[in-house]
Amino acid sequence: MKARIETDEPLISIPEDMVGNVYQVRGGKGARLGHMHVIVSAYSYGDKWDSGEGFATLTIDREGKIVGANSYGQHYFMDKMPIAKCDGIDEVELVVRSL
Repeated sequence: MKARIETDEPLISIPEDMVGNVYQVRGGKGARLGHMHVIVSAYSYGDKWDSGEGFATLTIDREGKIVGANSYGQHYFMDKMPIAKCDGIDEVELVVRSL
C-alpha cells in the first residue's frame, strides 16, 4: 500500500499558520542531540531599502528545555516538513516592565 500525494506545495506554507510548527535541527551538535526548532513568531520589517521576512524560533532539547533562540529567513522553513505542532504559542504574553 502507498499514499499518493497530489500537491506541489508544502502542507502549511502561509507564514502566520506556521507559528507553532516544530522542525528537527538539521546540522551540528543540535542534530546529533535531537534538538528541535519551534517557530514562535512570523515577522516582516523594513522599507524599500532594508526589509526582510522571517521566523523567530526557540530551540529545545529532547527534554523540552530551551537551549537556544534564532531568527531565520522565511525561505529556510518553506520547503521543510514539520514533525509536530506546539499549541498555545499565540496565547503566550510576555509583560515587559520598567525596573
